[in-house]
Formats: sequence, structure tokens, C-alpha cells
Amino acid sequence: MPIVPGAAIYDLSENDQIPGTSWAINALKSIGNDIPIGPYWGGTGATVSKYKEDRKIKSGQGYYEISRGNIKVGVLVILNSLGDVYNFDGKNITGSELKSLKELSYKMDNGNIWQIFTRKLGFNTTIGAVITNAIISNSEANYIAESANFGFASRIW
Repeated sequence: MPIVPGAAIYDLSENDQIPGTSWAINALKSIGNDIPIGPYWGGTGATVSKYKEDRKIKSGQGYYEISRGNIKVGVLVILNSLGDVYNFDGKNITGSELKSLKELSYKMDNGNIWQIFTRKLGFNTTIGAVITNAIISNSEANYIAESANFGFASRIW
């Protein structure tokens, strides 16, 4: 049972067409076993690096799945963030002028970056779903959701 039964991102600055019933019908007709990566499905209008008007970079959705025995765990994310995305080594992978988390941390500590980040807080939403066939309790599901949220917080700045 999903904890969040429905969620959406919608960025009117990137997509001036308002979704309608035909979009849902076409999406259902095209569903297969493969999940496309990039600006598809829910990630069609997604962008990152919006803290600077001329920096917006097209984003989209991503999916990753692992299995151990007959247990599978998948994560589907639609990335529509105000900030940049960093890999495990702290390197910026969205091509911004802020090259590392260390440089970003320095600018945040000096107080000169919050004005940039708070300009357009209404135009970003990153959502994700952790999907599994494992039988888990409510508290285990909450722990998994919390862990996924920490994952977002450690990679999107």
C-alpha cells in the first residue's frame, strides 16, 4: 500500500500544455515492462539548477532496481529540483558553476547563497517512490521513506 497515493510535479515554465484525460489514456496505452529514463512520463517538464534563471537544465525521471533472492527493491525518482545534483564523491553532475559540495558549503556558511536559493521556491518538487515486493510493517515502510528522504538531502543542494 503506498504511503502517498498520488503526487505530481508540474512546471508551467517548461511545459505550457495543461495535462488532460487524453494524456492519461495515452500513457496507459504505452505502458510496458521498461521504465524510460529521462524527460518522460512524470518527468516530462522536470528541470534542475533553477536557482539561476539562465541555468535551468532539463531533467526527468530515473529508476534503479536491485534484487536479492526473490526480493526486489526499486526506486523511481522524478527530479525537479531548485538546486544542483552531486554524486557520492561530492562532484556536481549538473554542470553548475558550483563545482563541489565543499564550495557550496563555504558559500552557505558565509550567508551569500540563501537569497539565490529562496527566489523561486515555488517551482521545484522532487518526488520518488520506493517499490518492493517484500512484506514489511508500517514502521519499516516509514524507515525506508525516511532513508530515501536522506538520500535526496545528501545529493540535491
